[in-house]
Amino acid sequence: MIEQLKLTLPVHLYGVGQAKSFDRLVEEIKAGETQIIFENYQPVRLIQVARIYIFCKKQQLIESKQTIKGQGDRFRNLDCVSEKFKLSESALDAACRGIEEELGLYVKYSDLVLLDKKTEERESPSYPGLLTRYEFYDFQWDMPERHYCPEGYKADEGDCITFFEWK
Repeated sequence: MIEQLKLTLPVHLYGVGQAKSFDRLVEEIKAGETQIIFENYQPVRLIQVARIYIFCKKQQLIESKQTIKGQGDRFRNLDCVSEKFKLSESALDAACRGIEEELGLYVKYSDLVLLDKKTEERESPSYPGLLTRYEFYDFQWDMPERHYCPEGYKADEGDCITFFEWK
């Protein structure tokens, strides 16, 4: 399937500007964060995402930017913490894992409120030419003040550092 993707996608655009590398896409597939199906001979990326809207002290936590090794800053201004599901993972599992991995905080299932579930389809900004079907599970977490860090949070994944700040 990887060779078929190389033949159908504009991989020369991957790793350029704000696009992630083709190797990163392969890693997502192998990790079970992304599934690829073919519809009318075209690849479609399927992902499930937990989005957690976090509030504390009358502020909202946003993902302000990512610094990708060798590519510089990618400004995001996303109004949530988001985490892709892994294989056989529930929405709550993904949401709690996302908060732990991105912010270094532990949250109980009972602290999260499911707001909505919706599906959207669009070309991926991370992977040019790849139609992506997103299944979003939106949660809200009213963070206890004891976890509040006024300077925000930073998640270092080796090749990518994600920055979160309060607005």
